[in-house]
Amino acid sequence: LSAKAMSIPQVSPLPEKSVLVVSTIFDLSTQPDFPRTGQRTVQDLLQLFSYVEELGLPTLLFLDATLSSNYHPPPHVTVITLSFEELPCRHMLKGDKHIGNGQARDCLTYSILTISKPFLLRRAMKDFPSYANYLWLDAGIAHISRIPSSQLHDDVAWLLTHDKPV
Repeated sequence: LSAKAMSIPQVSPLPEKSVLVVSTIFDLSTQPDFPRTGQRTVQDLLQLFSYVEELGLPTLLFLDATLSSNYHPPPHVTVITLSFEELPCRHMLKGDKHIGNGQARDCLTYSILTISKPFLLRRAMKDFPSYANYLWLDAGIAHISRIPSSQLHDDVAWLLTHDKPV
């Protein structure tokens, strides 16, 4: 659809505590089954995360404990450090460490991180219960396409204030 066809109305600023953005950055390269070539570096991920920061929305970042000295959050970003081993799914999965064709998304390590998102969202809801909504945004959301952060902010605001299920 073209931008003209979509015609989404502008939304006023979000009320305080209406949404908490939740995301995570882990250094998966330290895990034995994670492919070593062609992957984004931690610095790449931190740079991509700046797009999420630009939204200006309250954000909770679950950050690999080994990276805490590499990241200096703006005031609206709260950081909780975790080690990869602290993710509950880490000890629940069984089977080969190589579950696919050697791509990053085919390794057990990546799967553990992916299926840990509901746990991390639940933790955000428990630790920060005063928010009305919780929104997961991958830290690397801007790696393929980068719409203006102001447009994404308006889209989030519209979704949260829309009176019909979307």
